[in-house]
Amino acid sequence: MKSDEALISPLYLSEGQKEDNYTQRLTVKCLDSQGLMSATPITVQVNPVIGCLSNCEDKAVPGQTLLLQSLCDSCRSHTWTVYGCGTQCDVLIGPPQNGSNFSISVNESFEQQQIFYTGTSLSGRNMTVQYNLTVNLPPTQGNCTITPQSGYSLVTAFNVSCRGFTDPDLPLSYVIYQRQSSGKETELMKSDEALISPLYLSEGPKEDNYTQRLAVKCMDSRGLMSATPITVQIQPLERNPDESLDAIDVISESVLGNSTSTGILHDLLAAGKQSGHIRGALVAVLVNSSTGPPESININAITSVLNTATEVQEELSEETQVGDGDFF
Repeated sequence: MKSDEALISPLYLSEGQKEDNYTQRLTVKCLDSQGLMSATPITVQVNPVIGCLSNCEDKAVPGQTLLLQSLCDSCRSHTWTVYGCGTQCDVLIGPPQNGSNFSISVNESFEQQQIFYTGTSLSGRNMTVQYNLTVNLPPTQGNCTITPQSGYSLVTAFNVSCRGFTDPDLPLSYVIYQRQSSGKETELMKSDEALISPLYLSEGPKEDNYTQRLAVKCMDSRGLMSATPITVQIQPLERNPDESLDAIDVISESVLGNSTSTGILHDLLAAGKQSGHIRGALVAVLVNSSTGPPESININAITSVLNTATEVQEELSEETQVGDGDFF
């Protein structure tokens, strides 16, 4: 603003930066007829006209309520409008709202949205401010494959490979779920890598040709997920053509190790106290498997323990494993 008078009024300012306590830093320059000037700085606190009460992160969560509030005490009326942004922010989302508070369930129709608030003061002057809304979208849909396509409960180590998922909110993580006919999902394994291996599965339902229906969910760092289904045939362990294998042998070699592997229990012991609950579960599985009849073995419990133990095992450093190499 420029004035020929030493009193400059009225002057309207935008809000200051939040991280600077809403302080606006201004400079007044006094100019003589020859163009020479002297400058003096001034500061003023300019508070925002609207404030956010809910879903206020830099990216709003879809499906949750965004709640804004007018901070204009001198305004006698309020109008709120929301526009979705394509090439331009000109798509009206929902009808305008009146009132000092504004709420909307954030949808994914537009990643970028603009909310305009207009407050009318007692003098009749309108004041309009803009609130920019960025919606957090789930990862771009990719696909996952499982190999081999069929195998046997407890014996076969499956590999799940995913690609094509992208999201600006890194890192991405992957969670495998088992889907029941009832619609319930049970988490099997979680990984920070797009290649998930090894994965042990219990047998599928006989009436569905032993087909296990799984879902892989790719999750961004803010917790939003995209899911893709995969299926695999898991036959009972007793149908394995290798008659030398039974449940107790499989469990013992996986947990205690053999001539080529140290075993999961050894590596978990090297992890320290944080893996105590896993060690306890493994011991319980071994005890129950070795003392009970084959038909009493809970295959689902064993595969769950093996998958959880594998997750912990992968987190161990090579130094920790080498340092405890003579444990047994």
